[in-house]
Amino acid sequence: LQRTLEKATEIQSKGLLSKIVLPEFPSDFLTILSKQLADITADAETQVRQQIADHNMGVQGETWLSQGLGFVANDKCPFCGQYITGIDLIAAYRSHFNVAYKNLKQEVAQLSQRLENVIGASSLNAVQQTVFNNLTLLEFWKQFAEMTIPSFDFKDVDAKYKALRDLAAALAQRKQQSPTESISTGVDFQTKLNEVTSLRESVETYNEAVDRVNTLINKQKTAAQD
Repeated sequence: LQRTLEKATEIQSKGLLSKIVLPEFPSDFLTILSKQLADITADAETQVRQQIADHNMGVQGETWLSQGLGFVANDKCPFCGQYITGIDLIAAYRSHFNVAYKNLKQEVAQLSQRLENVIGASSLNAVQQTVFNNLTLLEFWKQFAEMTIPSFDFKDVDAKYKALRDLAAALAQRKQQSPTESISTGVDFQTKLNEVTSLRESVETYNEAVDRVNTLINKQKTAAQD
């Protein structure tokens, strides 16, 4: 009690422990991978890519073709003025650049960045910092009452997220290369996803201990006020 009174000011200023919150894997990831478009001609993507390659258009090829298609008037080529009715390549362009395809392609293009934002290399920094801060605070509070929290294997958590992230990024890249095809994930991906999902149990146990410790800490804070 004497020690508590002597450290009353420090006790009031010291914070509570924090709970761990793991990053959530995008819930619509598998849905986006499996999306297909029935109104896209089967070989439109191939034809457009071939045209871009044949004319050495590079990364700006799709943008150039898409903009050029918008200048077609009265079914005449904006360059030579000839009619383009019935030309398979033009049909492929129109199929390739239609609204539904654009929407899907945008959604697919954003998938890799979303993965990086949600479970990227820095996504666990807050978790690592929380674990460190809790251990530091616990050392202080253990002066006044017996309290413990489970050890948290951050390296194991980090490794499991990295394994999942690498597989997911590869799948997102495959989907970006073939937006209209359904991409299957395979057993390895599901295994890594399950490993990350199973981490919730240890986190729940850890957070329950944090709640118990914080109850004890609040008792110390109340006692220090008297």
